[in-house]
Amino acid sequence: MNFFVNIFIVCIGLLVQSQAQSRYIPPVCKKCIFLETFEYGWQSRWIESRNRKYDGRTEVVTRSNDGIENDHGLLFPTSHRFYGISAKLDAPLSLEKQIVFQYEVQFKERLECGGAYLKFLSHTANFDSEAMNDQTPFSIMFGPDRCGSTNKVHFIYRHVNKKTGKVEEKHLKTPPSVPHDKLSHLYTLIITGNDAEHDASTFEIRIDGELQRRGSFYEDFIPPFQEVKLIDDLDDFKPANWVEEERVPDPDAVKPNDWDDNAPQMIEDENAIKPSGWLDDEPEMIPDSSVQRPNDWNIEEDGDWEAPLIRNPKCQRAPGCGPWKRPLKKNPEYKGRWSAPLINNPKYIGPWKPRQIPNPEYYEELNPAAFTPIGAISIEVWTTSKDLLFDNFLISKHISDATDFSDATWKIRHEAEKKTLETAPQQDIDDDSLGGQIFRIIEQRPWIAVIVGSAIIFPTIYFCCRNFVTIEPEEFGEEEEEEE
Repeated sequence: MNFFVNIFIVCIGLLVQSQAQSRYIPPVCKKCIFLETFEYGWQSRWIESRNRKYDGRTEVVTRSNDGIENDHGLLFPTSHRFYGISAKLDAPLSLEKQIVFQYEVQFKERLECGGAYLKFLSHTANFDSEAMNDQTPFSIMFGPDRCGSTNKVHFIYRHVNKKTGKVEEKHLKTPPSVPHDKLSHLYTLIITGNDAEHDASTFEIRIDGELQRRGSFYEDFIPPFQEVKLIDDLDDFKPANWVEEERVPDPDAVKPNDWDDNAPQMIEDENAIKPSGWLDDEPEMIPDSSVQRPNDWNIEEDGDWEAPLIRNPKCQRAPGCGPWKRPLKKNPEYKGRWSAPLINNPKYIGPWKPRQIPNPEYYEELNPAAFTPIGAISIEVWTTSKDLLFDNFLISKHISDATDFSDATWKIRHEAEKKTLETAPQQDIDDDSLGGQIFRIIEQRPWIAVIVGSAIIFPTIYFCCRNFVTIEPEEFGEEEEEEE
């Protein structure tokens, strides 16, 4: 018996060891400012808010069917929940020349109503992840949002006026739409500021590595970053004698004597003649004689019964039925209501506009792409869909870092997911249950199934065989002697 128990323990040890040996090691990005793959140490970085609003709880799970064995991601498992979680940066992040933000998200049940965007929170000395809420100031908001008529990848700047300190959200005018499927998608935001090498604040939004939007911070946001120099004086009012009517009725005009205001627009055509064969005494519609009153018709309750009407067959053979009337024609004497012709207004001054005064909020915005320093990354969303999976958050000053990293991670995953959907379109591409994980391990290492199966089958046979009772031949002889 101890032999089979030892075999079973060895099998379990091999299973655990195989898991440990195949632990996923993500690519290294030495120049990245921030990189989160949820493989090592993420528990100390990502903290969930304790605000009552956030009733959803995240978890880190092993990804599946994605071409990268034992890769992990941050899962938002429950539908109809508010989620709030954040990670602080090691140091405040500001724009120097260029900055790249990138991350992956997968809607395992498709995104029907909810957000999957990131908020890059403004740096504060006393930031507390556990106290984060929807009013915590952010510098940039970026990522997909879909619900009802909303279907867009947000790109919002929370801009601070350098002269007055006024805070105003600037929204991208024409954001791209959100892919609607179960695949992992890559969202990349590239921001380039004004400096000696770059003469304009520009941005790029890429989805799955493909350019979706490229534009200027000066031209593509509402309201615009650059304040106008002059504004209307709200204390200025139009004078009472100001005349804006350019044309007025001629006061000297007189209505002609032969002008009839009451003349009708249409009159009977006196030259019209009734067509030959017109049936004046025949109605156009007659009762259908083929329909009989129902047997259950109750006159007291249902009223008098009337047969349905049909077109009179006699009228179909004649040019018409019923009283004949002359057709109408346009009245040649019709002129409509008389009004005096318009003439130039001798008192006309022109359209009134309030006087212009200097805008107290104006200053020359030399670098609108320069955002308020960022101190943390947060995911603060509501979703009606379950199983939102985030992964591979990256911030770098170099586009090549983001491209190289996504080629070694997202690109492999995306191709594997597409093949899975092509071969099994009716099945979910992910299964993070315990049973699903065990199945994948056995599928990748069949020898484990043989050992574990043997450890279960052999002890079962052993215990079953012990329960059989063996009857010795001598016992039969003893029973026969007793009967004699």
